[in-house]
Amino acid sequence: LRYQTMSNLKKSIGKNENQLCLACLTGEYPLKFANALPEIGASISESRK
Repeated sequence: LRYQTMSNLKKSIGKNENQLCLACLTGEYPLKFANALPEIGASISESRK
């Protein structure tokens, strides 16, 4: 078992970076509101108390 580098992973898929979403691997989501999700979740949790 061996981990791939991101560069080799992209090459093996045969797509360029603009055609891929790697958010599940990098944590960098291509959505404007993605960075606000932890805050949204926290406010929902607080409202349920």
